[in-house]
Amino acid sequence: MKATWLSLPSSLALCTALLSTTFASPAAALLFEFSYAGNGIAAGGLLVTTDTLVSGHYTVTNILGYRNGVSMTGLLPVNAFENNDNLLFPSSTFLTNGGVSYVAGGSSFNFYFDNFGAPCGTLSYKESTGGNCGTTDQLIVLEARPFAPTSGAFYFSYTASGVAATGVLTTAGAPANGHYTVTDILGSRNTIDISALLPAKAFENNDNLLLYPNAPILTNGGVSYVAGGSDFNFYFDDFGAPCGTLSYKESTGGNCGSTDQIVSLQILPIYLPSAVPEPGSLVLLSVALGSLACVRRRRSSRPA
Repeated sequence: MKATWLSLPSSLALCTALLSTTFASPAAALLFEFSYAGNGIAAGGLLVTTDTLVSGHYTVTNILGYRNGVSMTGLLPVNAFENNDNLLFPSSTFLTNGGVSYVAGGSSFNFYFDNFGAPCGTLSYKESTGGNCGTTDQLIVLEARPFAPTSGAFYFSYTASGVAATGVLTTAGAPANGHYTVTDILGSRNTIDISALLPAKAFENNDNLLLYPNAPILTNGGVSYVAGGSDFNFYFDDFGAPCGTLSYKESTGGNCGSTDQIVSLQILPIYLPSAVPEPGSLVLLSVALGSLACVRRRRSSRPA
């Protein structure tokens, strides 16, 4: 059966009407937060997908986020780079060996599941920049899960000697008293999955607050989480002497002046439903949802 296409004027009218609406009615799409990390790689963000499972998968229609602190500026079309199919499975193995491809900083990237034959076939997630699955493609740790559009999402990444942590911080959708409250965390530390956000005051007097858009973005309570059965906290050291380095640090339960490590930290907004739209975030997400609604009205019968 051939596709039924809307005429150009009616298509534009429909899309204009859809894009003028707010995010309050995302019936045509789902959101998934994702994070992946490897040697020198820290990526995280949101995937916009179709809302109906077809043959066990959703189709990714847009992407928001950052790779190594550089904004992801667009999802690449199917088969545009590294034979990507842009399919997402909601559980177990999230990706095929086609994977998802996108652009960041003018370069193309693909993340996928390597179940190819030898010399590849590591049965692990990898990132490709256009090389070979058996030599240049890098092993990564990938996490993905559904995301509620009423929440906020921030990319985070911090590094120090022997430390590399990255992922997505989920927050309450609206700020209160000048801060966002972190409600969940997805990501990894040294390629070990972060398994839980710790409640406020549970470790190193954490308050799990983000002061965005102000700087510093963390308090001296910071954010605490669990990875590999151990507790970690990242915070801003504005304590008195012998601390007070006025820098971001990671604590494993030691002393701010001796054992805690100074880290290089990035925390960047991905999506804030209650805020003025961020470049490449809320506007892009609205466009993605509107575009998806238009596409759904003229879907073809091509098999998935």
